Amino acid sequence: MSNVIDSEVKPTRIKLLSLCAGLLIFSTIISLATGTLWPWLLPLALVLFVFAAFAPLRLMFVIRGMDYFHLRFRKVLTWCFFYFFVVPSCWVIRMIRPTIIPLAISQKTLSYWDTSEKKRFTADDFIKQY
Repeated sequence: MSNVIDSEVKPTRIKLLSLCAGLLIFSTIISLATGTLWPWLLPLALVLFVFAAFAPLRLMFVIRGMDYFHLRFRKVLTWCFFYFFVVPSCWVIRMIRPTIIPLAISQKTLSYWDTSEKKRFTADDFIKQY
């Protein structure tokens, strides 16, 4: 019986610690983006950390709930993410057309893509290169 409990403790602890880290990262991103703290995320992450360190099996229902939610809604969430975030962002980028790579050839830049000195190549040129 203790082997079963020990085999469940480590994966549960890892999942709770990853959830805690995810909440801290999410809180940091939101704080940097909006300039305000989300005061409820830090205590929730600390509570999860304490439970993960001392009593991970007490929050087994959280892990089972996350697994159930993931199994039920992963395809729907992926579909929604793709069609509500990826596709519109591609449309916006296509409408804006940012010039990331300049298409004009500048004589000042040093590059391997220089124009060749010879304008025409013959079969002998390809044989002589070896």
